[in-house]
Amino acid sequence: MKTREYGINIREYVLQHCEALEKGEVTVAQHAQKLAWIQHERLIHLIVMSLTIISMLFCLVLAYIAPGMIGLTFSSLAFILLVLNLFYIRHYFFLENHVQHWYIAMERIQKKDDEKV
Repeated sequence: MKTREYGINIREYVLQHCEALEKGEVTVAQHAQKLAWIQHERLIHLIVMSLTIISMLFCLVLAYIAPGMIGLTFSSLAFILLVLNLFYIRHYFFLENHVQHWYIAMERIQKKDDEKV
């Protein structure tokens, strides 16, 4: 994975780990650590997405109540937040699906380790 100055490409990170899972190159401890990290990422995105949705709804209410140009301004802001929310939902959907997949992978890894002992 390429090193970036600010953060990582989470999609690339998740997909690389999924490839390592399929090849059987991941230990239980490594997988548990990455699962904890991705769960934290998922939680942060859920909080930010929820606050963005609340802000969008608040702007819609203000757009309905406010007269004229102020209402139009709040409508525009609500539209911008709607677009942002669509991207957040898409990204959260990706995170959520992969966390669910990783739970099943954790069970497979543990089962394989138990058979070795």
